[in-house]
Amino acid sequence: LSLIIHRGGRVVNVMVDAFHDSLPLMNDLSIKTSLNGSAKHRAGYDALPTQPLVDDIRSYRRRWPVLVLLCVNVLLLNLNWVFFSPISDVVMCYYRTSTFWANAVSMCYMVAYIVLVGPVAWLLQRVGLRVCMVIATASIAIGAWIKFAGTDPQYFWLIIAGQLVAAIANAIEWSAPSLFSSVWFPPHQRATVTAILGSACVQGGALLSYVLGTQIVHSDSTTDVCGPNTTASSDQYATWSNEIYNRLFYYQLGHSIFATLMFVVTLCAFPAAPPTAPSASKQLMNKMESSVGEWLRLIFSHVHFPMFVVAFSINITVNSAFIVLLNEIVLFTFPGHQVDVGYMGAVVLVMGVVCVFIVGKCLDWTKKYYLSSVIICGLGMVSVALFSAVVQFQKHISVVYVAVALIGATLTPFQGVAYEYAIEMTYPLPEGTSAGIMNMASQVLSIAVIVGMGVLISNRWIFAANWMMTGLTFLCVVLTAFVRPDLKRHKLDT
Repeated sequence: LSLIIHRGGRVVNVMVDAFHDSLPLMNDLSIKTSLNGSAKHRAGYDALPTQPLVDDIRSYRRRWPVLVLLCVNVLLLNLNWVFFSPISDVVMCYYRTSTFWANAVSMCYMVAYIVLVGPVAWLLQRVGLRVCMVIATASIAIGAWIKFAGTDPQYFWLIIAGQLVAAIANAIEWSAPSLFSSVWFPPHQRATVTAILGSACVQGGALLSYVLGTQIVHSDSTTDVCGPNTTASSDQYATWSNEIYNRLFYYQLGHSIFATLMFVVTLCAFPAAPPTAPSASKQLMNKMESSVGEWLRLIFSHVHFPMFVVAFSINITVNSAFIVLLNEIVLFTFPGHQVDVGYMGAVVLVMGVVCVFIVGKCLDWTKKYYLSSVIICGLGMVSVALFSAVVQFQKHISVVYVAVALIGATLTPFQGVAYEYAIEMTYPLPEGTSAGIMNMASQVLSIAVIVGMGVLISNRWIFAANWMMTGLTFLCVVLTAFVRPDLKRHKLDT
């Protein structure tokens, strides 16, 4: 169907083709058929708009500074997520707590996400990104100051409380990448932006904490004072504890000040949605109305999406377990290498960011979602198996660097690819809905696996924990290979 549009003295030729192939999910959704939204019809294919679908579609240059601002917020959020994981040995000794509670600081994010994903998905659709981002940055700042108040070793419960408050932001910002890219960016840039926000910044913030935490909160006498066979006196422990208190005090103070600054900047500078949509698919989605029940029914009517949710959950679980437990895994085999753990985090960060950008650009050019997913999952399985073997056979620490670099290059890009792939499967449902369901499933599995691996590690079955991750990545490859959906959004945009 060729539509000739006359707008403001300009004549635009718009080609609209293959609606029956590209929009099968239009059934049972309400569509505003006029451009001003005055008329609504229950949708079969007969309810498709008779007026032009493409109405002043454009993108704006200010999308780039908005992207930078959101990237910094996501980095800050995920730095806060694993704030204590790189120094878990110090935390357990300083606060006199167990492995479970040291890991529980990170798992607060996962528990809160499971509880809040539904309300957040509704809130994103109702009030938009700006209000949600202001709420998110406020929760990070408030949570940071509560944790700062818990610097004293007697107030570990304030660390947990502050982390739970900050976890509100996790539910918002983990659902935001695909929504933000579709609201602000045209089709040829969406995959790259989603990959940057959903993969590079998430992993980058978490692994940045490895660099900062191990460099700031450390002591040369930690192994002597806190080791399993320590003979340190009470005076030695008191001296060590005072040193850690001072380092932790300034680390948390700097984090709290920066979080407050980002809240102020976001409140003043983060804009609402642009005046016009950047793509035909987003414009059409903006003209639809549907209930939550319809969303869920249509999502789970596709056999490919539930299968892909399981594959995504496994990949994210392995990635999360690797980040949270890296310090404990490495120090088990290489005692006294706390600083090396921080450098390993930096290696994973650099490799992850580079590969995320490459994969995102390739996906924007080719739209080969299936091929990209299978290759990334396959390489991820190989890299995790290599890491497990290196740790088990206690190779030189330099070989561990190579293994973790490969994990950063292969596991990190999948999250951004998966968000875009899921939207293609479930279009025209809201972007935050598919991302929210996938993230919720991944958080449930992550909690179970991290707790299970923590039990194995505390019982010194470190190698069983590593090969458990390898087995999960193999299952991820198998499931991803059977996911072959239609690319509904891509068909409409082209």
